[in-house]
Amino acid sequence: MSRWNSTSHSMRGASRGPSWSTWCAVILLAIVPAIAAGDEVDVWLERRGLNRLLAEHLEQRLPTLSGEARGQAAIQLARLYAELLSETEDRAERISLEERGRRLLEEVTGMAANALRLELCHGAYLGIEQSGERHRIRLLEAAEQARTIERLEDLIGEMSDLRKKIDVSAQRARKTAGNRASRRSSGQSRLDSLEEMLNRIDFLLGWCQYYRAWLTGQTPYAERAEQHFASILDLEEFTPGDVSQDLRSERAIAWTIIGMAMANSVTSSAVSALRWLDLLDLPNVPVDIRDQLPGWRLAVLLEHRQFDEAFRLLRASGNQVAERPVAWVRMAAVHALENTGDPAADALAAEALADLASMGELGQIQDIVGRFGQSAGGDRFPFRYARAIIDYRAARELEDRVPEVAEPDRLNAWRVAAKAIEQALSAPDADQFGAARQQAKLLYAWSVYYLDRFEDARNLFEEVAGFLPEADASEAIWMAYVSEERRCERDRSATDETMNRLVDLYLERFPGGMRAGELMVRRASRGEEPSRERIEELLRVPLDSPARPLAQMRAADMLYRLFRAAKGQERVDVASDYLVVAVPMMQEDYSAAGEVAGARSVARARRVLEVATDPDVLRLVAADSALLVLLNRDVLVQVEDQDLEDEVDYRRILLALARDDTADAQAIIETLYQRRPDAIWTRLATRRALDRARQDCDQAEGEAVRDALKRIMVNGNRLLAESATLQESLESRIGLSVASAVASAATDLWLQGGDASAGDRAWELYGALLEHSPRNRVFLAGRGRLAASRGDTEEALRCWRIVTVGSRSGSDDWFEARTALVEILEKADPERAREVMVQHRALYPEYGPAPWGDRLRQAAIRLGVGGADASEPPGEDGE
Repeated sequence: MSRWNSTSHSMRGASRGPSWSTWCAVILLAIVPAIAAGDEVDVWLERRGLNRLLAEHLEQRLPTLSGEARGQAAIQLARLYAELLSETEDRAERISLEERGRRLLEEVTGMAANALRLELCHGAYLGIEQSGERHRIRLLEAAEQARTIERLEDLIGEMSDLRKKIDVSAQRARKTAGNRASRRSSGQSRLDSLEEMLNRIDFLLGWCQYYRAWLTGQTPYAERAEQHFASILDLEEFTPGDVSQDLRSERAIAWTIIGMAMANSVTSSAVSALRWLDLLDLPNVPVDIRDQLPGWRLAVLLEHRQFDEAFRLLRASGNQVAERPVAWVRMAAVHALENTGDPAADALAAEALADLASMGELGQIQDIVGRFGQSAGGDRFPFRYARAIIDYRAARELEDRVPEVAEPDRLNAWRVAAKAIEQALSAPDADQFGAARQQAKLLYAWSVYYLDRFEDARNLFEEVAGFLPEADASEAIWMAYVSEERRCERDRSATDETMNRLVDLYLERFPGGMRAGELMVRRASRGEEPSRERIEELLRVPLDSPARPLAQMRAADMLYRLFRAAKGQERVDVASDYLVVAVPMMQEDYSAAGEVAGARSVARARRVLEVATDPDVLRLVAADSALLVLLNRDVLVQVEDQDLEDEVDYRRILLALARDDTADAQAIIETLYQRRPDAIWTRLATRRALDRARQDCDQAEGEAVRDALKRIMVNGNRLLAESATLQESLESRIGLSVASAVASAATDLWLQGGDASAGDRAWELYGALLEHSPRNRVFLAGRGRLAASRGDTEEALRCWRIVTVGSRSGSDDWFEARTALVEILEKADPERAREVMVQHRALYPEYGPAPWGDRLRQAAIRLGVGGADASEPPGEDGE
């Protein structure tokens, strides 16, 4: 068997043993002295053990050399090829090395060439071994078997010639080496290396002769195999008990014993062969070799048609069917089917076919039935099921070719498959094959699923999930869910109850299953309204789940929708959760290549920037990260969106305002306004800038106040200009507020710095505001102050008189208006001002509250009507 439990019995396995692993390297190192290469690169590579690079380097140098230098380089290269061939198990690399080695043999002679030839023979043997073991499980066609026999004969001849050459050298070495004790004391010698080579050749010749005898049915070849194996084991008689127990721990010796057993199976009997294999039932034998012994015993029993014993051995080869190596089960099936009619063989064939079904090895069953159709024609469950697999595979192949396959043909194929499986399940002995019967039900579930019988499929998938191996069970529950989902798509009145139950079932049994994440996403994504519960389920999808990216995407979308709808503190909390999920996704897409990822990063960045720059949120780091994506979007993807550039600038303005960089914010607004004055983002930015300027005006001092006043005028006037006329803008509450703010700011600019244009704008605005609201005290007061500063006494007096009349006597508004009237009259009509002042003192001897009382007192003094106490301010209690 080429491989049992993924371990080769060939010299690839033997070369890992403690004494056999260094055969080739030791032989060549003993034969060929170290060559001090002239090229420093050779020396450098060799000292560092870089054999592959050194081999390639020597291959490049060899054509440039001649004479003795060429010969030495060729010998060194031969040594490297031999070492590399002894180390590699990579098939492609071995083929390459073998081809290069064969070309080199034309230039190399002596023991280096012999060592290389041995490695090439080893490589040839591996291919033969593989073909031989394929024949054991009946995968080798007749023509390929004939070619294998030819290759065996050629290889045996080549290795026999090689053995003769090496044996001659060994005999010479024995004459000069002295006794064995002296050789051992002197360490690894040339003779030891030659004897190792002879042992290795005997090993390969033994296995080759065994395969030759087994494939041709000629016993003498097996007898020769025994002689080669006996030489390695140092046996004069082919007696198992003569092999030392200590030696059996070495891999090469263990594989030699297996070879002796298989050869003995050809030359003698099953009992004799099994005795040889029993030698390896020792604790000191490598575990992987001991694990393979049941397979070799099974091969011996099958070769001798001892099917009862083979049946018992197969059943004992694993506590569960899934633990039995597929190659062993197939071997039992094909050998038993070759002997149909023998009750023991039929029972073994049924058991083996049922095992393959339980393992889900449908391809194996299909191949076996294809090769042994007549032998698999019984009415027992395994045989019916084996034939049903043919129909199932045919239907599956048509399904894989949709849409090129006509729908009626596809459906008919699945009907045939379903019927064949039904017949298998109805076999009288079906209950005797529990695991295989469940596999048959699983295929039946698939068949009715493809027939659109979704309710039946759901029930079947869920039923078999309780009896299948873990991997199959998880997939069955998944398919039960998919079947129910498809059923609900057809029946709009169906509820999610069954789907939710199946999701819970899957997550309970397989919380780390490969479908767990996707099921969580599907459940959480059902329904239109986002909720915290659904979001939390999406965020619980494991990091290593394939569905994790989709879960994150759905969670982010739901959080964004919740953010847009939330208010107050809830809005802030949702925004924080959204940014935690969305920012890493945005950055990952930004770093990824491709237009799709680039477009996705831009879309995500727009949302991130919106949330991060919300006045109640203001997550500046997240905003900067999103801004980086958007400002570099042209590198990633061509986004055809006129609003995108405007939106980016708007968010930049919000960031600048959040960082108190009002100058930068206003500069961006100017750029935005020049580009698209009527765009929604321009209007929004202007409103935000106006709000901030009004806030700054209330809180700032000194020159900052004047800057805020200018920003109020610039941004306020632009907002007012959105309407066709000033009167039209005043029809809205917002328009009135903006006009009032601009008028007030313009008035202050006129009063503080004599800005004539600001004064004119304030005059225009107050005129329009009073036309709209003639009795508004705020507008009247502003117009009154402005009129007084412009020298329009009549208008100033008119405005303040209306404020006075409209205000409650003794209120702040009343005192402000009274003060303004007195101060205006003081300049325009001093006599009238005295009369008013006398009247005021009569009503308010203390003049009034600050700051109006102080100003009125000073006016009274200037008008000469203040009296003796006019210069004294009243006490805190007004006394």
